Amino acid sequence: MVFCILLGAWLYTSASRSNRGSGKAVSKSQMDKIEELKEISEKKEAAFEEIKLKKDILTEDDLNLLAEAVKAQEDFVSERGALSADNNRLEGLRKKQHIINAEILRGISRQAEEKAQRSEGTNPLEAKSLIKQALDAERTIQRQWIYSGMADVGKIARLETRLRRIEAAPLWEKTRQCEKQAEEYFKAENIELALDSITEAIKIETNFLENYRDVLNTEFGRISHLGIRKETFISYPVYKELMVLVNEAEQKEKAEQWNEAETFWDQAIAKQKLIINKNPLSEYANQKNNAELERRRNVARTTLEVRELKAALADTQAKIREKNYDQAIEAAKKLLDAAQKLDAQSPGVLPPESPLIQELTFITSRQGMIKIINNAIEGFFIKHPVKKEIKLMRHEVPQSFYEAVMGLNPSAVVRGNLPVESVNFEDTQKFCKQLGWLTGRKIRLPTAEEFIQAAGENGEKNKSDQAWTFDNTDGLTTRNVATTQVNRYGFYDLIGNVEEWTAAAPEKEEAMILGGSVNTPTKKEFPQRKALKRERSRTLGFRVVQE
Repeated sequence: MVFCILLGAWLYTSASRSNRGSGKAVSKSQMDKIEELKEISEKKEAAFEEIKLKKDILTEDDLNLLAEAVKAQEDFVSERGALSADNNRLEGLRKKQHIINAEILRGISRQAEEKAQRSEGTNPLEAKSLIKQALDAERTIQRQWIYSGMADVGKIARLETRLRRIEAAPLWEKTRQCEKQAEEYFKAENIELALDSITEAIKIETNFLENYRDVLNTEFGRISHLGIRKETFISYPVYKELMVLVNEAEQKEKAEQWNEAETFWDQAIAKQKLIINKNPLSEYANQKNNAELERRRNVARTTLEVRELKAALADTQAKIREKNYDQAIEAAKKLLDAAQKLDAQSPGVLPPESPLIQELTFITSRQGMIKIINNAIEGFFIKHPVKKEIKLMRHEVPQSFYEAVMGLNPSAVVRGNLPVESVNFEDTQKFCKQLGWLTGRKIRLPTAEEFIQAAGENGEKNKSDQAWTFDNTDGLTTRNVATTQVNRYGFYDLIGNVEEWTAAAPEKEEAMILGGSVNTPTKKEFPQRKALKRERSRTLGFRVVQE
């Protein structure tokens, strides 16, 4: 009896308890309608589950059935108030709805991405559409089906990057097509069309860099490069006029019309400055070009004066050969002063590195050595046995003589009358040049043929008393020059003591080395080998020819 009383009381107060949160009473008829919402939700959920078991692919109507179940449950909970058990069911329904819809969208996304992968290389437009479809599906999962837990921020970012990369590729290609077309127009001297194409290339490249530089390889400085080409195209007509003037100036120079040549060079300089001022980014707006044009104008202006200086230098060289050393030195000083003044007035005509200035500077700075050097070499040279017009040094260049001419001694073992060694080919050329300045004569290395001719027959040149070789030395230490017997022509040490450099063309990397050294065993064959011009050795020296 007590139990029945308590049950009746509980039923009587249930309606008021269910609406405590809303603070209002609910009638029995209202309660019935609320319960109907729950039944509708349960029935629609059951219907959906039945369909789901039968179908592999759900239709929109099927999904709407589940959506209606969720909506009915939401209305039920809203009308009843916040009851935990009912809220749990609503949460479960929502999660199921979100997961199912998200899975469908994920499948769409995956299929679209796979198709895009296959068509990206052959049909970029289709690939772009498919990637956009996949991206829309992933964004819908993230935005609408949040309870699924399937939102993939990383995948969205990857798809966005891929989409932008596909969008960027045509721009990347287009700008290069425009640039190529511009270069073709420019080559054909169609400057107007070239400018249109290069301007379009700059516009497209700018768009590319602003929007897609993070998704596709970017050539840094490309905008600057295109801008330079545009300025070059603009300045080309003026540059073309400049080159016509240069050609005219060169023709006048060939005709020895130096005043007219100077006028054309001045006009060319004016055109070059116009380019520099109006189109400073142009490849033709080069200050070095301007300096070279000014130098050539100055050369045309002073050619006759420079010729007079060179003729006077030839007279000075003759005075040295005639042993009029004081007159030669005084003339060289005056010539150097005149040459330097001429270069100051017309820069670039006779710079410090020019041969004329170098020779005059050397003569005036070594004036005390001129008489000594010329007296010393009187007994150094004798006529070549075959080429009577030249003289060959009787022995190798001694260290003392090398030091007197060059001001230094590079030898590994230093002793005045030993042959100079540890010299490379370039060192020999500098020696020949400077000795020529001091003597007023042409000095050079002998050719291989001249060297072998002076050595004589094989039977003679292998005589032990005519050669310091491995057979009669310690194989390491060189001997003083001219301490063997002379050969039949009067030459010392064409075999042995130190190997010797011979002449070679400037463009060649190698030169012939002849004669062998103290480290060379006596052989029937004439000692000779090729060597790189940079080689140095303590058993490698040289002798020279005087013309």
